[in-house]
Amino acid sequence: MSSKPWPKFLETTVHLCLWAVVVSFPLFFWGRDHQIGLHDLLRFAAMPAACAIVFYTNYCAWVKTYLLQKKLGIFFMLNLSLILLTLFGEHLWHEWLNELNGINPETVSRKHGPSPLMFAFRNSAMLILTCALSVAIRMTSNWYQSEMKRQKLEKEHTEMALKNLKSQLHPHFLFNTLNNIYALVAIEPEKAQTALLDLSKLLRYVLKESERNTVPLSDEILFLQQYIRLMSLRIGPNVTLSVDFPDPRLPAAGQDPQIAPLLFINLIENAFKYGVHASSKAFINISMKWDAAAGVLEFTCSNPVFDTTPLSSGDTGIGIPNLRQRLEYLYPNRHVFELKKEGSVFLVYLAIRIYAENAVPGGTATGN
Repeated sequence: MSSKPWPKFLETTVHLCLWAVVVSFPLFFWGRDHQIGLHDLLRFAAMPAACAIVFYTNYCAWVKTYLLQKKLGIFFMLNLSLILLTLFGEHLWHEWLNELNGINPETVSRKHGPSPLMFAFRNSAMLILTCALSVAIRMTSNWYQSEMKRQKLEKEHTEMALKNLKSQLHPHFLFNTLNNIYALVAIEPEKAQTALLDLSKLLRYVLKESERNTVPLSDEILFLQQYIRLMSLRIGPNVTLSVDFPDPRLPAAGQDPQIAPLLFINLIENAFKYGVHASSKAFINISMKWDAAAGVLEFTCSNPVFDTTPLSSGDTGIGIPNLRQRLEYLYPNRHVFELKKEGSVFLVYLAIRIYAENAVPGGTATGN
């Protein structure tokens, strides 16, 4: 299936067929012996023009602005007003043509046209049908776009699990971690055992939980804590590490929502990767807060900026763009994502409104 939001050929074909029916429909109301002249063609043009106004007003604007936003009352009132206005405009157009050509409308209607009542009924039905077709076509287009996004996300979700395994837990990281654990075996065997246990849980989580659409927040916090403990083996005494997470052991009612997995791992990895210097003092501050009443999860991370820090120039590799795409699809209009530099400190801020029913406009992904 095409990755385009709506196939151009199909869209063009639907529109051509629709207008072929609209343009030819009035011809069925004329007798076979009637010769169609310029006056008749101008009369015919009024109905397709009215249908085009109703169709494209809904197709381009009102379906998205009102119907999809569940503002049904406004949508129906606007369409009723538009249909009445187009009918009145069509009537004025016919009156003007008749006056221009000195034709008695009653004579024309009696000879080869519908009665005024049938004329009004026919045109009203055509405009209502046009409005319905506009809604159907636009809704089908929106469904197609949603389906394409869903299929794309499913494909990217599988690929992202592998990318996370390769980028966060690549052989170089495992090699360094195992070396650090090996060095601890002789001097701090208990700490080495804990590190090995964390590493095994880390691998199990990435391989298993990343296949799920959502995980409990407590599971994600445990995973991040294990990851931070392993990463902290690589830092020296010149680095101050501060971690403030909700307690994942005994989540209270409403304190353990479901969230997409592996949203924060890239951000934490970047802090350890770019916020540490071999000879300079540094710090890494990581914080997560869950507001159950508002349904908002906030994550912040800060670290110093060194001359070799790619984040200061916005060079964040594939991890940050992938995260932006996932957030846009999983939490549209329900997240704020900011990367910014304040003096010599690089700041990361990510807020997610977990529950869709609490969504408010304006929560979009931003940042450098």
